Amino acid sequence: MEGLLRFLVAKVIVLALASSFVSCYDPSPLQDFCVAVDDANGVFVNGKFCKDPKYVKAEDFFTSGLNIAGNTMNRVGSNVTNVNVDRIPGLNTLGVSLVRIDFAPGGQNPPHTHPRATEILVLVEGTLLQKVEIKVDINCGKCNSAILEAVTVIEGVNHISLDEEKNILTVVGTMDPVCVASRLKKIKQKPVIISVGPPPKPPEPPKPPPPPPPEKPMPVCNCKPMSPNPYCASCDVVSVTTYESGSGCTIV
Repeated sequence: MEGLLRFLVAKVIVLALASSFVSCYDPSPLQDFCVAVDDANGVFVNGKFCKDPKYVKAEDFFTSGLNIAGNTMNRVGSNVTNVNVDRIPGLNTLGVSLVRIDFAPGGQNPPHTHPRATEILVLVEGTLLQKVEIKVDINCGKCNSAILEAVTVIEGVNHISLDEEKNILTVVGTMDPVCVASRLKKIKQKPVIISVGPPPKPPEPPKPPPPPPPEKPMPVCNCKPMSPNPYCASCDVVSVTTYESGSGCTIV
């Protein structure tokens, strides 16, 4: 029994020594600015290699050209003009970038990611089509595969779901609904488009009931002792003062 206890204690100690907590995060900037330098021999820590502050110029914090529209004659019909540390070296280590996006009519914003970043989009001119949900009745015999083949090649389609029980195809994305309808019309057994509109928003959680209003304290009137009129005209409280054995007592 004693040997088993020693074995368990030794096992716990070994497991404790083998376990450790690991915490990782991006290092914080060590200075207010760090103008980037394209130096192949530089040490790339938390960004690009820093220029000597003695040689920093105003041009390191300036760029131009965002007023010029980009060329949208490409497959996706859009053009992205980046403004990052490569164009403004003074942005180095600050985690800030800016882009200008030009869209041709019917242009797309291809799926992309922003690792460890947040995006704010400001529309200056025109209208952007957000995600659209299209429901199609595909009760047309053996045309299901033809419909799926026609829809999956449309640019901007993000999600396709097929309800075989109800024979309804749901297409969600930034595609043009007219493009979807024109492709579906080419199928011999034409499906029927049920609805076109924005995707339904998820239901909001029920709001808790508002707290009851706080009880208002009852006003108290200060009447003079032995007042001939023990009632106060300015409130709803009656104050009566009596004297017994030389001591006063106020009853409210």
